Amino acid sequence: MVVVAAPQAGFAGFDTISRLPIDPKLIDWSRLDARERGWLADYHRTVLADVGPLLDSVPLEWLSGVAAAFAAAADRA
Repeated sequence: MVVVAAPQAGFAGFDTISRLPIDPKLIDWSRLDARERGWLADYHRTVLADVGPLLDSVPLEWLSGVAAAFAAAADRA
């Protein structure tokens, strides 16, 4: 992320300059609440939307599976 000027004077914002998926096997789901699970699911939907069109079939299938895992975890919350 990089710091950017915000529309409001005196404030700063952030822009994401790279998107990388998180391996769902590394997450301790029992420590996350519904809001946190939802954030992870939303983030991975964004990763898939931004990066997916640039991938060939095998990595796209893998990334789709990762995004689906986070979506399923958010649904269980």
